Order: sequence, then structure tokens, then C-alpha cells
Amino acid sequence: MAFLLTRFLFFLLLLPFFVALAQNNGTVRVGDSLTAGDDNARWLSPSDDFAFGFQPLDNDHFSVAIWYYKIKIVTIVWYAMKEDKPALAPKRSRLELTADNGLVLKDSQGKGLWKSDLTTNTNPVAHAVMNETGNFVVVSESAQTIWESFKHPRDTLLPTQIMEIECQLSSRLKENDFSTGRFQFRMLSDGDAVLNTINLPSKQAYDAYYVSGTRDGANPSNSGYRVVFDPSGYLATLNFDGVFTLSYYPKTPTTNTSWSILSPAIPDNICNHVGGELGTGPCGYNSICTLTDDQRPSCKCPTGYSPFDPSDEYSGCKPDYLGFCDTFPVSTGKSQQLEDHVKLLPVPNTNWPTSDYELFKPYSLEDCKQACLIDCLCAVVVHNSAGHCRKKKLPLSNGREDRQLSSTVFIKLSNSTRPRDTPPHLEDKKEQSNALRANTTLHTI
Repeated sequence: MAFLLTRFLFFLLLLPFFVALAQNNGTVRVGDSLTAGDDNARWLSPSDDFAFGFQPLDNDHFSVAIWYYKIKIVTIVWYAMKEDKPALAPKRSRLELTADNGLVLKDSQGKGLWKSDLTTNTNPVAHAVMNETGNFVVVSESAQTIWESFKHPRDTLLPTQIMEIECQLSSRLKENDFSTGRFQFRMLSDGDAVLNTINLPSKQAYDAYYVSGTRDGANPSNSGYRVVFDPSGYLATLNFDGVFTLSYYPKTPTTNTSWSILSPAIPDNICNHVGGELGTGPCGYNSICTLTDDQRPSCKCPTGYSPFDPSDEYSGCKPDYLGFCDTFPVSTGKSQQLEDHVKLLPVPNTNWPTSDYELFKPYSLEDCKQACLIDCLCAVVVHNSAGHCRKKKLPLSNGREDRQLSSTVFIKLSNSTRPRDTPPHLEDKKEQSNALRANTTLHTI
């Protein structure tokens, strides 16, 4: 049976985007071309709902893209990629439909930047069409479709678009960065459709945080085999933060009309659903994920930590001080000195569920705190009513706000107000010199 995103089926009766008289047939002839930076650098669908052409990324670079032409809010639904980066086109670059290679993008000096990967075909290209569905199709002289944008999806599914087995959507890296991001929506060969995080740049898939449940282990022939986005006039998007949403735009918009997101999002709480032993979670290492009212993740650093990139809340957090083990190594018996220079701060309703490295039980709360204070590796300690004491190490993964949490959580901070690369004072100046030389800096990988 065909697999449908069942949570979206309720909206089948809603109206499509636009109905308009056809002003062109959407056909692009061999030899037709567009130039980046020109006012009319686009090919339109018959009713002008969709455009294929150049979208500006900055003053000097453009992206080859498909977007909703009638909507004032620029809504890009497809973009050309070269490996894991958008195919950047400097101003005056030329996109041409050719007989041998289909779409070919070259800069003003004639250097090749991108081309459509045509399916095996001995017949030359006859023409292309910007369809009313938002699908750009290249057709051979034998009337075969030899390339189409629907077969190379990015982060968006349009009405009537189909994802076959082993096909996938990939999120953007950031909201305005079209590079491949950390989230995927995949149609697996076992019949399930899943959302999962990946490692960059290897693209190793981590644990799924949403599973459709359409696999039938007892009768594989009854398992799902494709994702069909029903033609109801809406937009399905895997957002850069890993949340899969369905949105719509009114048929008769007003001046201030914008896209509306339909609830529920998938998953309904990404802060709690992304887990597993590998990966950072939605917000990056050492951070805390909080769900907003529109079911999107909001990220912040705990006390004593600062963002890796102040302009990107999803970049993760770095400790303001890193010298605990360099200054007070476990093997030298300086646990009392370490205890004198650190403190534990309670962080209520917060958890990093996958960063444990030791478990003590039964342990009192005070014994648990002391165990973390004298351990230079311990970054966070969690104690519950059953007497379980869990020590957590850096980097802290999958941090989240959890108001149902019954455990007591403490994060370890330095008492020192010195810069993060300066260890606390040691009475033995020789030991201080050694500590300074051994001090390290955290790197993200």
C-alpha cells in the first residue's frame, strides 16, 4: 500500500494555492538561457505559480532554484546542489538548456558550475517544461522524461510529489544556508519512513527520532513503499532544525499574509525525541533545548558556558573554563585542591540523558555531589530518589528542558573569575607552569 503521512490527511479538503488563466505553456526550448543578475532570469509555469531560475544569495552570488512566483515571501522549494553545497552562480553566470547535457550552468568565463544528471538516454533533449506542480522536467526527442526536479528533492515536498524507497529529504544547514544540514527524512527499504540526524560530513545516519510504523514484518508485501504527498495545495518541509511541518498559504492573501504552520509538527517535541548515544541533539553539544509554542526548538547555554558561535544559537556551547583535569589531574591526589576551586550549581528541570560515564548506588545526595566535586572529568551530576547517582562528562549531548524530571541535577563550575584559558592559582609555581603548558582548548569535530 502507498504510504501517506497520516497526520496530514485531515487537510485534504483545503483549497489549492492559486487558479489562474494560463499565460504561457511553461515550455523551455533547447538553446534558451538565463543570465544571473538579469531582471527576468526565470522560466515560469503556465499560470505563473512557479518560477525556475536564479535567486540571489548575496550581492554577487545566485542559486539555481524553483520558488513560488506569486507569493511575496520568497519561498524556495528546490535548489541545485553540487555535492553538499548549493551550486553558487556568480553574477552574469549563464544557465542553458542544451541538447546533450540538459541544464548546464557556467560562469561568465565559460567554466562549468553545475549540470543536470540526465538518466541514460541516447536521444538528445527536445525541450523542458516548468510544470504547474512545481516540477521542472527535461524531455528527450523520444518523449521520455530524462531529468526532473521531483526526483532530486531537497528539503521540501510539493503536492503530487512522490518519494520512492531510498529517496530522502535533507535539511538545510541553517535557515538561510542551503548546504546539507544535520537532519534527514528517508523512505527505507523495510517500509518505514523515518526522521533521523546524521554526522557531517560523513552522512552516517544516527538513530531515528520519528518512525512511521508502516513496516509489516510478518508480511513485507504489505509494507509501505513510497511517500505520497496528497495534492491538497500545501507545503511539506524538513526544516533546518529537524522539525517536519506542513504549511499553507491562503488562496486570496491579504497585504500581511504569511505562511501558516499546521499542527501537529513531527515530532511534537523534538527536544525529547532526538536521542541515542551518538550526535549532538537539536541544539549542539553542551546546550539546553526548550520547545517553543510553535513546536520548534530554542537553544540556550547553561550557566558557565558560552555559545561556540554567538550568531547561531544551534552551534552548541563551550565551557568558560576547561582546566580542571590539566590543573588537578586525578592521578596526582589533588582532589581537595580541585574541590576548593569548583562549585556545583543546581539546574532544575534540565537533563542530558546520554552523557553518563559512571553510576553509583545507593548514594546520598551529598555523597553524589562530593563524587562530582573531586572528579575532574565530572561536568554534571544527577541524583534521584532511588539513590542513583550518575556522573556525566563533556561533551553533554541531547540537552533538554524537562519539567517532568524528578531527579536533582547539578552542573560544575569554576570559582575562578579568570579567563577560560587561565587556570586557578596554585601555591607551587612549578606546578602552575606545568599546568599552563598542559592547558587545552576544546575543538568541535
